[in-house]
Amino acid sequence: MYRREMPKDKGMLFIFPDEKERSFWMKNTYIPLDIIFLDKSLKIVSVGSDARPLSTERVNSNGPSAYVLELIAGQAKVFGLQKGDVLIADVSGVRAR
Repeated sequence: MYRREMPKDKGMLFIFPDEKERSFWMKNTYIPLDIIFLDKSLKIVSVGSDARPLSTERVNSNGPSAYVLELIAGQAKVFGLQKGDVLIADVSGVRAR
């Protein structure tokens, strides 16, 4: 919240202790974001593209999720992230398979 900038090569990861339907909003966020919902096995449940800054409109997971990754708007498309992809994290970064 309250972020006004974020580098394109960075993101914010939210880790939850359980897996359930989630929703995020942008009420106190000043930059457009892609919101990627992942299940406990790191499979993408849904991608909310280009969430509007300062909006109270909810971006829903459309399925149980345990993780939420926020990226600068457009980066999900750049990385080719889509529902069903599984993220792999290693020292060189994150990629989908």
